[in-house]
Amino acid sequence: MSRGCYSLGWASTTCSTSRSAKTDAALLLDFLPTPKDGYRRDCTLLYYLGLRREKPEFRRFNYAEKAEYWALVWGLFVMAAPALCSGRRCP
Repeated sequence: MSRGCYSLGWASTTCSTSRSAKTDAALLLDFLPTPKDGYRRDCTLLYYLGLRREKPEFRRFNYAEKAEYWALVWGLFVMAAPALCSGRRCP
């Protein structure tokens, strides 16, 4: 748990000192899923099946990277919640 808190603190400090706040906000907005992600996912599937000639273009992150990021965030809370509620120290 302490390693996770340290990593989050380090990442927030590094991000806030290396870029402007506008860039950080743009990064977070790029990680949010959009309705076009589903369409692009379907187009990618058609491309891999050979039913489409061109691979779809993505902006900064594709749907798989966004899903992986949000799974990591969700997993952090899922793993931390029982540890915090148990009242015991975790190894």
